[in-house]
Amino acid sequence: ELPETICQIQTLKSLFVRSNSIQALPANLNKLQNLESLEFESNHIVDIPSSVFKLPGLEALSVHGDQIKEIPSTIIGLEGLKYLELFTENLTSVPANIAKLPNLEFIKTYSSLWPILSDYIDESKVEVMLI
Repeated sequence: ELPETICQIQTLKSLFVRSNSIQALPANLNKLQNLESLEFESNHIVDIPSSVFKLPGLEALSVHGDQIKEIPSTIIGLEGLKYLELFTENLTSVPANIAKLPNLEFIKTYSSLWPILSDYIDESKVEVMLI
């Protein structure tokens, strides 16, 4: 597991959690008020903690190969999110309010996930799309 003490590093701007077999992220990630980039890849994470969606400065969120099945509607709390990567084959649900993310400019995902996202994303705001 990722130690809770990591949430005490107030200067942390980027957190990459890769290939650690971690099953959950700390519940109090919202304490990382300066976090700009969060990426988790090839772990065993099932849910994104709600505290992630309370990070005021988060600009980049990347989910790779984890067990995430849905993106919660609380993603709307990431008003500064510019970069979204979703590479998880288990993803079956994306909330409609994802289209209301005011600064989203870059989406990177599997082509098989685009039908799930395309109903909700305002393509006129997206500058880069990699599928």
